[in-house]
Amino acid sequence: MTHSNAILGTGVYTVPEARRLTGVSVGRIRRWMDGYAYSSSGVEIKRPPVWKPALPKVGGQLALGFRDLMEVRVYDSFLSEGVSWHTLHLVAARAKDLLNGEYPLSHRRFKTDGLTIYSESVHETGQKVLLDLKSAQHCFDKVLKPYLRDVEFGTDDLPTQWWPLGQRRKVILDPERSFGQPIVSDEGVPTYVLANAYKAMHDIASVAGWYDVSERAVEDAIEFERNLPS
Repeated sequence: MTHSNAILGTGVYTVPEARRLTGVSVGRIRRWMDGYAYSSSGVEIKRPPVWKPALPKVGGQLALGFRDLMEVRVYDSFLSEGVSWHTLHLVAARAKDLLNGEYPLSHRRFKTDGLTIYSESVHETGQKVLLDLKSAQHCFDKVLKPYLRDVEFGTDDLPTQWWPLGQRRKVILDPERSFGQPIVSDEGVPTYVLANAYKAMHDIASVAGWYDVSERAVEDAIEFERNLPS
């Protein structure tokens, strides 16, 4: 399979692009996607990737597909809520077996089937902050509700589109369009193009007329680009 065929319908993001879109650090993304090595008592220990990337390396450089991007978001959200890496690794391994897929945490079924796995894993690892079921439920919902609210899923229950401002807004990431880059949904113009045009013109109506998009699309593109990590 050629690189060009591999990325059709998959989306493609460099690690810096993934950091900009998710807010997850470059180092963390690289460790998860490419593995890493460290020394302990003079012995080098190698850790494999957390999951198999959707894409081969492009020009020797790590690249993420759309589903990699979604998995990164959920992993980081759990860690940000105080879930230990050991617990999360156990949850992901069990969910992968249950859902029979490479991207278990971003799978739609994980919302309903994952809480039991999550609660059992929390208890097994003895993570004191989240030992009781009520706390586990709260953490689980806090992580997944925002993710599920702005993601659409296909018939296979895997993510197909991401609406980072919400589904009533105009910004979308769709691996079937523009290689998954952020665009405005109706006209398909990249958000950075509209945002940069506004920086030059300082006139939303003029930008909308120039690119033949709605003023709402320009406004949403500006907001999306403005809120991305620098």
